[in-house]
Amino acid sequence: MSCCSDCFTRLEGETEPGRVNFRFVLALLLMRRKRFKLEESVVEDGDEVLIMRCTRSGARHRVVNPQLTEEQIEEVQDEVFQALGWD
Repeated sequence: MSCCSDCFTRLEGETEPGRVNFRFVLALLLMRRKRFKLEESVVEDGDEVLIMRCTRSGARHRVVNPQLTEEQIEEVQDEVFQALGWD
């Protein structure tokens, strides 16, 4: 499972839309798996930023919400599953 955390961390600070989308959806999936916990949501420069804490390490992460539609989230989720070998 550390491979998903490594992937998530490597994408920190990325601004390319595809990478921002991938990181956001990965964060949602990590929340679903109880690896991340949402602490708060703030608005910075017009963007919603989710502040999440890793339940294992306690590290805090800032995740930009790219405002994806449900359909877009599903497309990116398939990409995340494929990239990480998840079923």
